[in-house]
Amino acid sequence: MRTLFLNPPSFEGFDGGAGSRWPASREIESYWYPVWLCYPAGMLEDSKVVDAPPHKISIEQTVQMAKDFELMVLFTSSPGFHVDVKIAEMMKDVNPKMQVAFVGPPVTIEPEKSLRASRAIDFVVRREFDHQIANYAKGTPLSELPGVSFWKDGDIVNNPEGGVIENLDELPWVTKVYKRDLDFRRYKRTVSVKSVYFVLHFAWVSGHVYFLLVAANPFGASLASQIVRRRGRRVQASAAGFSGAEGNFLRRRHVQLQESARHRALK
Repeated sequence: MRTLFLNPPSFEGFDGGAGSRWPASREIESYWYPVWLCYPAGMLEDSKVVDAPPHKISIEQTVQMAKDFELMVLFTSSPGFHVDVKIAEMMKDVNPKMQVAFVGPPVTIEPEKSLRASRAIDFVVRREFDHQIANYAKGTPLSELPGVSFWKDGDIVNNPEGGVIENLDELPWVTKVYKRDLDFRRYKRTVSVKSVYFVLHFAWVSGHVYFLLVAANPFGASLASQIVRRRGRRVQASAAGFSGAEGNFLRRRHVQLQESARHRALK
């Protein structure tokens, strides 16, 4: 099945799901990549991820996409659920043969209530949905998919729960899906990488990548300075949370890195 993975249009500046830690409208516009949709999308060659909010895709534009797909997987959230249902109904009107699946927290908590909200929703997948969606798109009947709730002969069937994914290495590399379907410049967000020696924060803002290194100890500060020299990145290091001789060392290193950063252009 040609499958559309949809993080639907919503409120202005609203980051509602498909990777968001919590659904909310941001004071400063910032979006998470729709990572949970991109994993199953990576399992299906004939698929497409549409992340409507950061790409400024309207409801009208989204509805017209229904003509091109056989299955639509919508990642919903509690604040936007009623709007998501309306979008699904409108897409069904455009393409009545398209199957509609809802995934996300609301359908996990209240699967039957979610299905009864609209007959436009053919089935929901509770909890993890990666393999269930991929297998359904490849032809596996709903009755054989764990964690699925669906309509059958006017009644709702709740399949037993399945196991969780334990081997994360079996999942596809989502950055390939990002490159294929998303404009990474739409995601103004900070990512953190932790280590024993320092915490590395980096963010894409207005066409530039900015880094912040927070050293955890003197060795971390020294290592951070080596990264600055070797990578030529604009880096700021912080000695926050440290006192005494160690704190003084880190603060001196912080000043050195700031001075160095002034003379280094971002590559």
